[in-house]
Amino acid sequence: MGDRVDRPLRGNLTRPTVREIYNYRSAIDEEMIALFKKMFENKWKKFADLLELGLNHEQQHQELFLMDIKFILGMNPLHPSYLEKNNPAQPSSILEKKLLQITCGVHEIGYDGDGFCYDNEQPGHGVFVEDFEVEDRSITNEELLYRYSLESRKDLKDGLKHCRHRELLTPGLPFFKQFHKIISLI
Repeated sequence: MGDRVDRPLRGNLTRPTVREIYNYRSAIDEEMIALFKKMFENKWKKFADLLELGLNHEQQHQELFLMDIKFILGMNPLHPSYLEKNNPAQPSSILEKKLLQITCGVHEIGYDGDGFCYDNEQPGHGVFVEDFEVEDRSITNEELLYRYSLESRKDLKDGLKHCRHRELLTPGLPFFKQFHKIISLI
């Protein structure tokens, strides 16, 4: 089979083709349907648990594919978008934010339920945290850059110069290119 492809380079692989992927998926679907039809009821519970694990594992692969695709597009000098923006963030919406207050104390994390989870999520247990605030939603890269540019333009410019001087930034990293463009416009 040969050497494994280094993880940072796996996005450079261009095979299998889309047609081959669809053919493979179709064959797997047919095999699974055949398996469901001949599954004995007394074995269904054990099989269902294994199937649930397999589906969750497959979901992880889909998430990795998405990250690979976004990485490949991000390294493209034309900066193509993964998805078209239907409602690009406007400065007024960027500034609006709602903070959730998390109080000091012991908070339960992990999982002790009966549904699916990976073994590293068990057992549920308490952790102590200090008071903190967190936004009620994720922010976009655009919002992050906008906030940074408002909060500390000079510090950020100095930080970028320091990183470039020390060769700490990868030359092709699009985040910093976009970041620098926004900073230099302000």
